[in-house]
Amino acid sequence: MSSILKKFSNWLKQKSGASYFNRFNDTSSTSGNQLSRAYANSVWVMRAIKHVAGPISSVPLNLEVLGDDGNVAISDKRIQRFWQNPFLGLSYFDGIEATVCWLKLEGDCFWFADDSLLIPFPDVAAPSKLLIAGPDNVRIVKDGDEVIGYEYTSKKGKRTYFTPEQSWHHKFFNPYDTARGLGELSAVKIAAESDYLAGNFQRNLNRSNGDQGVYVISKSGITDDKQREQITAQLRAKQRANQRGEAKVAFLNGGDMTIEDPKVRTPDAAFLAGRFADREEIYIGLGVPASMSSKQASYSIGSASDRYALIEETCKPTGRKICEGVDFFTQKLVDGTATVQTSLEWDEHSTMQEVRAERLKSADTLWSKGVPMSVIDEHLRLGMPDYAGKDIGYLPFSVAPVGTVEDPKTDTKLAEKQAPTARRLKAFDEMVAALTSPITKADEATDEPDEGEQFQADRNSKEVKLWEMHMRSRAASIKRYRQSFKRVLMAARAETLANLDRLTAEGKSLQTKAAASDFVFDLEVFRSAFFGAMRKSAQTALNDGGMQVFKELGKDDVFTMPPEEVLMFIQERKNLLKGIPDQVHRTIMSSIEEGIQNGESMAKLAGRVKGSFNAIESSRALTIAQTETGAAYGTSRQASMKQAGIKRKKWLTSGNGNVRATHRAANGQKVPLDEDFDVGGSALSHPCDPAGDPSETINCHCVSIAVIED
Repeated sequence: MSSILKKFSNWLKQKSGASYFNRFNDTSSTSGNQLSRAYANSVWVMRAIKHVAGPISSVPLNLEVLGDDGNVAISDKRIQRFWQNPFLGLSYFDGIEATVCWLKLEGDCFWFADDSLLIPFPDVAAPSKLLIAGPDNVRIVKDGDEVIGYEYTSKKGKRTYFTPEQSWHHKFFNPYDTARGLGELSAVKIAAESDYLAGNFQRNLNRSNGDQGVYVISKSGITDDKQREQITAQLRAKQRANQRGEAKVAFLNGGDMTIEDPKVRTPDAAFLAGRFADREEIYIGLGVPASMSSKQASYSIGSASDRYALIEETCKPTGRKICEGVDFFTQKLVDGTATVQTSLEWDEHSTMQEVRAERLKSADTLWSKGVPMSVIDEHLRLGMPDYAGKDIGYLPFSVAPVGTVEDPKTDTKLAEKQAPTARRLKAFDEMVAALTSPITKADEATDEPDEGEQFQADRNSKEVKLWEMHMRSRAASIKRYRQSFKRVLMAARAETLANLDRLTAEGKSLQTKAAASDFVFDLEVFRSAFFGAMRKSAQTALNDGGMQVFKELGKDDVFTMPPEEVLMFIQERKNLLKGIPDQVHRTIMSSIEEGIQNGESMAKLAGRVKGSFNAIESSRALTIAQTETGAAYGTSRQASMKQAGIKRKKWLTSGNGNVRATHRAANGQKVPLDEDFDVGGSALSHPCDPAGDPSETINCHCVSIAVIED
């Protein structure tokens, strides 16, 4: 037997002896710090306690019993069932609320168990329930500074004694007596008492206002009994007549006499303000945000809400104290080598769900900036399971390092002139092949002298500035086209790699060229997605180009491309671009077949697939985006100038140094709106006109502008 149990046993034998009792420095439950129950019953005290107890009792209890290896050591559901209804005479929810209430009011709450709870499973089938006791019914027995037992007195006066092994003392720290707790209500005693007395005062005031009798005042002397009887009779007769709807005149004799009605008295503004201040002080003292003491329209949610502050600053610390008691008694029910970990599932609370939604939005923002999900999970404490690729950061296609956006005049991506060694394309099918084929040295620009630089140096600076403005306004459409193409291309890449992973998992090998078709992407799906992406981007670019003209002309109207013209444009572009999906498919198939012929492993084939898709995306996406944007803007600008009544148009050549000679010659050319420009022998209604020679339209960055004539 331990020394504490020996001391407690000796005390039990001699508990009737007062002299021995005094030796043990008893701590009485009726201490000077105990508050009046009347003050504790203030409506705002109880309501504040409910704000704290409600969330703690409503969230699920998470109970884990771990072995030496850190894994769950016991799955016996009897422990779970015990904690579903563990308290004597109280449900789980009522028991938790009672515990929180005692802690807030007095700073102490006791859980007691009988001997059956000290016998581990499975030796005992069903342990007895726990007794919850407040400090008024418990006497702590101490030997010096050491607690050796507890004496519990029921309402009927029956005394029961519990050892420390059978008891758990929930308490808030008390700097004046470490064996007892100090309730938070003690810090707001004045405010609670003031609120209680103010409530009584207002109640009595309202009761006195219920007196509707009149006051009869005699100013000339004291009336005798006979006069008082006559006056009373007259007033009652008048009251009865009034109730019957009769107007009766009352004549009162007795000298200088007046009759006054009692005045209704109500609390003034200062009284009500004082009650409001007391209410807020009570809430603050009990750990509840003051704003929750009054009715208000609060639209804050998640981490910005007062309820989140309540849970984080008050409910969670108090709930942790309760979990310590659960740990203590659960440890008695299981093998002594196991470790008990109890927590409250705060993630199940509605407020914490809103906070989690905020964290997920933050996670999405960080992930889109390339932060690995493993870092995000650790930083935001999302509790996500591990998965393949969690430690890898991904960047969206549209992200570019700061400083890569160049001036339109010097941006090589806006260069129009073809490389001298490149063949001049005579049909759009040839252009498709050039757009989708891998880059070769023949496609790279050379350092041959170019007259374009001198041409741009001699131009009017205002003219170049005007072209720069047009190019900047097209940047959003170019980006939209480019992202759309990349998105479809990367979806095809993901499909191809997923098919390759599937074949690898099935243990299949690729030994023939025909096997390449087993995992290359679905051409029909890719074709449908490609044209859908181009169509959506074209509709936006057509409206943007038309609105650009309206703004240049100072028109407030909203430009809308006629639906039939939109359909015609989309169908025309679809016919011209129809070869791109097939060419991409052939390029990927050829690359895969080459890898199979070389006997490459599945891993090398996956790398080859990624490289082939990336080569198409990096080298050709921008060309497609710029060509399609130029065609859409050229078409819509022509239509909007016609709607605006413009008679003539002018060719504005690109301001980039690397510009075609034919386009330099066309600069400043003015023609009627319904006629074509003559550019290098090609008749072009506008820049990037698909009816013209591809050598004059591909990568063209010239602009058709309205001519305003007096």
